[in-house]
Amino acid sequence: MLFLRRGGLLAAVLSILCVTGTRAQLFYDVKLAPEQAQALKPQPMYVARVVDARASKSGLGWLSNGLDNTRKLARFPQGVEQELTGFFSLIIHPSEARPLVLVVRRLGLAEQAAPPLQEYALAEVAADFYYQHTDGYHLVHHATELTTGQGFDVTSQHANNLGRALLQALAPLATLRPEQATAGPALTWEQVLRAVPAAAYPVQAAQTVPAGVYRTVADFQQNTPRAGVEWQTKSWALLPGAAPISGTQPTGLKLRGDTPDGQWHDGREYWGFCDGQQVYIRHGNAFYPLQRTAAGYEYQAPVYLDPRQRSAAVVYTPGGVFVRQSPVLVAATLRLQPDTGFASEDLPPTTRADAPAAVATVVVYRRPDAAPTRTVQVLLNGQPMGALRSGEYLTLPMPAGTLAEISVCGQTEREACFRFRPDLRAANYLDCHLGTATQPAPTLRLVSADTGTAALQECAEAEASR
Repeated sequence: MLFLRRGGLLAAVLSILCVTGTRAQLFYDVKLAPEQAQALKPQPMYVARVVDARASKSGLGWLSNGLDNTRKLARFPQGVEQELTGFFSLIIHPSEARPLVLVVRRLGLAEQAAPPLQEYALAEVAADFYYQHTDGYHLVHHATELTTGQGFDVTSQHANNLGRALLQALAPLATLRPEQATAGPALTWEQVLRAVPAAAYPVQAAQTVPAGVYRTVADFQQNTPRAGVEWQTKSWALLPGAAPISGTQPTGLKLRGDTPDGQWHDGREYWGFCDGQQVYIRHGNAFYPLQRTAAGYEYQAPVYLDPRQRSAAVVYTPGGVFVRQSPVLVAATLRLQPDTGFASEDLPPTTRADAPAAVATVVVYRRPDAAPTRTVQVLLNGQPMGALRSGEYLTLPMPAGTLAEISVCGQTEREACFRFRPDLRAANYLDCHLGTATQPAPTLRLVSADTGTAALQECAEAEASR
């Protein structure tokens, strides 16, 4: 998102609102809406059992939540099986309806930033419906669904999008006859849990990929770019004159021939394109090179980092001087599912559906002190993270996965370091302090969450008063 802040009361209020989120949990809890299931007409088949067979059961996907765009792991608090079982139990079915076992292969949420003022929300379901008969389990339906939404802040849309995807996956069963439940071969339970690899799409088997534009993921799958559309690439930047995010190669697209007026227009509504050698996929408002790997497809695109690490530009207007602040974006690897077009970052590797994400939050702050004109350079494991002035704070980007001890250092004329193992269940606060105007190195100490939260509010008030 793009934040506009002006000095005075408004800045103070927004700053304090942002600070209150720093103590939030690392999860974003998702709850499916009962009214979505209750609105469905009676079905001839119903979900009696849900089995979570996903490769990673740690959550649903990474989201950016709140005014501060805090990075959180979306999850069902009670786990996938319990949440989906309760959801499907609300759908009315006649007594003669046949019970099915729903085996979830993929279930995910994702967000894409489309600066300056838009985000995209994506929800994906890939699942198999089985009927248990005396001779084994019969595959009744294989479902892959993707639902999307967009807005200024899409976090609140995720539960609805996921509910829609689940009901869309169920929809084809409404027209099946009872005898069709056992039409397929009988499988053992071990075979049910072992997902059958999907057949390759034409684009995956093709020796060459022709140049052209893809209106949808189906065009890409079938290796058939749209005919009769003239297109050109164009330069693209997050903001005018801004350099690309490190690690990414964004480009824009314009085309004509697909609208009655025949005029050139922006191609951001298209799924992707190929220049004859390289395929590009849309992420947010730009297109990025898609790479074929042994495991499938992946690409590098920007994702939100905590916006306390932000860039700012001064904007002079007749109404006053404004500071335009944008959250700093960093590149991440996203993996594409070619059957739906859903792309997301990897989840933390854990086998428990209710296990916390192995992602630490470490905040280094510097309350107003005796050396307001001196800056302190902050380093994480020897790598520069940014500079702190008096009354500022910095959230360090921590990698996913189990963390060993880390080293956070503050550097002025000399360097002082603090080594510790971050708590994965709560925010970790480090107080950075210069006690005198000439102190050669700052003092670093770990403080409680209450102390850290209060200090960040003090920093926000100091920033608002400048």
